[in-house]
Amino acid sequence: MDVSAFDASWWLSIAVPLAISLFLFGTSKLYWSVVRATSISYHVKEERLPHVSALVRSVVTVWNDGTSVLDNSSFASLDPLRVEARSAVNLISTKITHVSHPVSNVKLGERTGAMQIIEFEFLNPGEGFRWEGLHDGGSDCFELKGVLKGGDKHLHRRTVRINPMFKIGGLFLCIGGLIDTYSTLINVAIHKGFQSWWFWSFLPGPLLMTTAAAFFVSGFLAVNRDRGERLIDKWDKQENDGTALGSLHDA
Repeated sequence: MDVSAFDASWWLSIAVPLAISLFLFGTSKLYWSVVRATSISYHVKEERLPHVSALVRSVVTVWNDGTSVLDNSSFASLDPLRVEARSAVNLISTKITHVSHPVSNVKLGERTGAMQIIEFEFLNPGEGFRWEGLHDGGSDCFELKGVLKGGDKHLHRRTVRINPMFKIGGLFLCIGGLIDTYSTLINVAIHKGFQSWWFWSFLPGPLLMTTAAAFFVSGFLAVNRDRGERLIDKWDKQENDGTALGSLHDA
């Protein structure tokens, strides 16, 4: 086995995972740009108020996850964009706390019981807003509803903020590591040395871990370019730092 040949091709360990990851990232982006040309995604966060344990604060972050500009008329008039409770709760107050751009003119519409209609002039791709409601219900009370014309029938809720690429990469990494560990232990512990077949039994491990690295890089690129993640992180940081602009509209 020519060691110098492996030394001369060390760059493959970087180039191959990077090429695979860019292919995965580009393919996924192309797929979603076609499938979700018109799309809305949202994330729900709920917490019980520390000073008034009977009250729950629900925060719904909404953003245009597609590639086309949306306006109020993008939703069916009989099924408009709205935040609605899954069960009977007393919705005490609601407000829009954050908007990507004030010119989007996001505002609270009609409110009936535990249902709040949201109106807006337009949302460019990647832009969104944050709705906050105070109520006496339990956790996981509210969801975003509405029917987009010519788009997805259902709005997409982000329940877990972990990119699937990280999960797949972690799985490949664990399997590859187990294969390499098992192969090495068999050769050293049982055969008291490395047998001729060791290289071939060891080979699947690095291949799987190379694939894992590609998924990790692809997931990293996806998360850092995910428009919803950036909005959520930005507005969470503003709230934690006390630099939020406060409510834009209350009801």
